Amino acid sequence: MAATMWPGVATVLVAVAICIAFLAIIINGQAGWRLGGTPLASVTFAGLAVAADLLAITLPTAAVSLWHVKRPGVAGLAWLTWTLAATLTTLSSVGYVELHTSDTAAGRRAIVATSAAVTDQRAAGVATAQLAANAAQKAREAECEIRGPRCRERETDERTALTSLAAAIAVPIPAAATIADADPQVTAALRLVRWAGLKLTTDDIVNLRLALMAILPNIAGLVLAFGTALRGR
Repeated sequence: MAATMWPGVATVLVAVAICIAFLAIIINGQAGWRLGGTPLASVTFAGLAVAADLLAITLPTAAVSLWHVKRPGVAGLAWLTWTLAATLTTLSSVGYVELHTSDTAAGRRAIVATSAAVTDQRAAGVATAQLAANAAQKAREAECEIRGPRCRERETDERTALTSLAAAIAVPIPAAATIADADPQVTAALRLVRWAGLKLTTDDIVNLRLALMAILPNIAGLVLAFGTALRGR
């Protein structure tokens, strides 16, 4: 039964490796493109990123094959070259992940902050108008014990202040932000690890996510080597 399982597992691994490789080329190609200051430089950097990806994808299988044909020296050079290529592609992925996760978190943070600022501004406007209305009322009461021109002026001031208060209250209440947290993945993970008794910080979670998301797209070559090795059983 084990013998019949290997071809199926190998096929799945090869298919997964191809999918990961496709994603890695897209990610690192975009990262390389962003490095260029001109269209030609962007094309050049993107081409280098794709070339490094292709090396990282194919060299592990080549190294394993060279080892099986009793050429350990060349296999070692293949692994060394793969290490260099995989390091370059991982750095590209780090830049890509950091750019997009940081931008997304910053955008969500701005929505929360803007909503809170607008709410606070409305509350401050209502409070200021209320103070002005109270002051106008007291001034009118003080002047109107004996009705006269000054009393009528204070009544006019009071009506103006009340109109301003009504206008401040009539300002629409801003909708509450539908976003509760700038980076819910980090917040939730931090809450779980602290619940489990681990003393990690927000930076620890952010760096762990960055490392995992940068490394994962660049292991296609290793997965492909595993699948190829199983096919040869």
